[in-house]
Amino acid sequence: MLTDALKDILSSDNKRILLYGLPGLGKTYSVMSLSEETTGGFVFVNFRSDDTSNLISVIQNGSDITEALVEIYRIPTELIGTVRFVLDEFTECGDITGIIDLMTLPRGEYRYPDLKIIFVTSDVSWAERYKDRFDAHLKAEKIRFDEYLKISGNTWYAQVVEAHMTEKKSMPALIHNELINLYYEYIATGGYPRAVYESVKELPLVYPEDLAAERFNEMLGRIASDDDTSTGVINKLQIINTIPECSKNSKFVIAKTGRRHISKEQLESDINDLVSRGFIIKIPRLGSDTYSLAFTDDAVFWYLLRKNSFTLDLTEEKIKDLVIENHIRNILIEQGTRVLTWAGKYRFKINVLIEKEGRFCPIRTTCSKSVRRSGNDEFLQKYGEKTFNQIHFTENTYNESNGTVFMPIYGCEYIKAVIPQL
Repeated sequence: MLTDALKDILSSDNKRILLYGLPGLGKTYSVMSLSEETTGGFVFVNFRSDDTSNLISVIQNGSDITEALVEIYRIPTELIGTVRFVLDEFTECGDITGIIDLMTLPRGEYRYPDLKIIFVTSDVSWAERYKDRFDAHLKAEKIRFDEYLKISGNTWYAQVVEAHMTEKKSMPALIHNELINLYYEYIATGGYPRAVYESVKELPLVYPEDLAAERFNEMLGRIASDDDTSTGVINKLQIINTIPECSKNSKFVIAKTGRRHISKEQLESDINDLVSRGFIIKIPRLGSDTYSLAFTDDAVFWYLLRKNSFTLDLTEEKIKDLVIENHIRNILIEQGTRVLTWAGKYRFKINVLIEKEGRFCPIRTTCSKSVRRSGNDEFLQKYGEKTFNQIHFTENTYNESNGTVFMPIYGCEYIKAVIPQL
């Protein structure tokens, strides 16, 4: 877990630490929470919101970062080895020639090599390239369900669910029902450490409003570059909002914008832009050159659907189904599994399809305990000889029947243990 891993690094003699990961994963929050229980003072400098012009000016005039920090913040000589500086989003000044290089010199070349600095950035690609410049580095990740159980004081549940999934056993009803509730709470946080730590108990079924609003505004800021017009930003947001309404065999989604329509060329351009920015992914359709679209961010997806449910005209259960489907698909992708989608002639879709060496495993998801298998025959008739398994994630506990593995939704974390072919 991020805070524990960071605590271990801080307890060592590392003078220059790089902490990186996508926005919303709790990087700054973890450092701030640890600053309250770690000896020595902390100075937080945010290059995105604070006025850092004096600091940058001093560096531009030839000072290295340690000299600039000591001068600007008037650090007494006797405290240089105890104060920790947190340079939040320091890569935001990367457009100033040479600043980043001056900030990441080899430690021995600094004026005050014993000054402790924690460099924090959301620029993952930059961090991956230059992480070896630092004494230690740590990448922030989403919290897994087993970690969530431990944080929420349910360590025993974490052991039980792992044992039952790896041994392919049904779960006692009372334990299973509690795990289902805990898993919905976990989905509601999106696996984001800050949301988990702040709202780990008695969560509502929606992402906490204050955190959701913060994520939404952050997402809006990342979509809107300096060259974007307000109309362009609105169009992209409306594309996101209408993704669940993708036509079953269409390469494009129909975006309901302020205008009557936008051209396919403009729509494809906006979709590709959202893909490049990491908001959505294209999922190939089996037997077709078209694709489906899905969100890469569970929490924002949940929030946008809830806030726009009146536009999409979805029931509460349908919203839950879409979130669960998206959540499971993203977990499979994060595990390195090749994921496809498929659409038949009779409006029957398999939205998650695992492919392994030319063979397929259809994945069905639902938030309901009832299981409907209508339409499955169409897929099996065409690809049955190439199907090595079928999985249906439901609120029911584990069982196998007629070639289909029925798994509780919290079992998606352990799918590789259940299906060795993966």
